[in-house]
Amino acid sequence: MFGFVKNYVNKRVNLIKLELTENVSLLISNLIVGFFILVICFLFLLLLSIGISIYIGIKFADIGLGFVTFSAFYLILLIILICFYSKLSKAVMKKIIEFQLNKKQDESISENE
Repeated sequence: MFGFVKNYVNKRVNLIKLELTENVSLLISNLIVGFFILVICFLFLLLLSIGISIYIGIKFADIGLGFVTFSAFYLILLIILICFYSKLSKAVMKKIIEFQLNKKQDESISENE
């Protein structure tokens, strides 16, 4: 009987280790992929901003004015984000929690099948 309990505990510990390893590797892979997506989005936004600023500058016949005008757009966007920071953070947190709960439900359903 003691050998059975010891064997069960060892298998349970190994299962927990495997689940932890899976969760950590999933987290790290999501962070790496998310980082690359973020960098590509940043570069796209940077180049798009430069292009739009130059276009506006050509229309105003002053490239510097084009950059200032488009920078004002980002300043307004920043002010809006700061004003609604708490509402935005709560909405993002709610979405993350919903995503995690749905993921756990999907895992439990697939385990039961």
